[in-house]
Amino acid sequence: MSARVRLARALVSLGNRAEAEKEIDLAAELAVKSQNRAAHLDFSIAAAGIRAASEQSADLADAVRTLNVAFAEATKYGYPGYQFEARLSIGKLEVKSGAPSNRAAGRERLEVLQRDATRKGFLLIARKAAAALGEQSKN
Repeated sequence: MSARVRLARALVSLGNRAEAEKEIDLAAELAVKSQNRAAHLDFSIAAAGIRAASEQSADLADAVRTLNVAFAEATKYGYPGYQFEARLSIGKLEVKSGAPSNRAAGRERLEVLQRDATRKGFLLIARKAAAALGEQSKN
């Protein structure tokens, strides 16, 4: 499942959303059978990102709901890395949204995330949040 999730992430980052969706669908079949909570969180966050890549408002809203559930689960079971990943994904989606209030909320979320991640030693997440903020300021 993890290999399919990683491949799906790579494919969507290369702009091949159709193939990414196929891989995430195959991973979903495995996720249903898995009892590995960390793998399930990784899958949920990746699936939300791939769904959001369509940029359709319904898919974006569904992705945010999925990410909020993943964040809550990661919080409940003590997975700070996945908490940060979910927050990063939500912030990026908010920044990309068309509504100024969502962009402002996303920017604030990413700024807080950058500080929190740095303080807790999740420097890659902090750098990704900073990069997302930098991309947003260019637009």
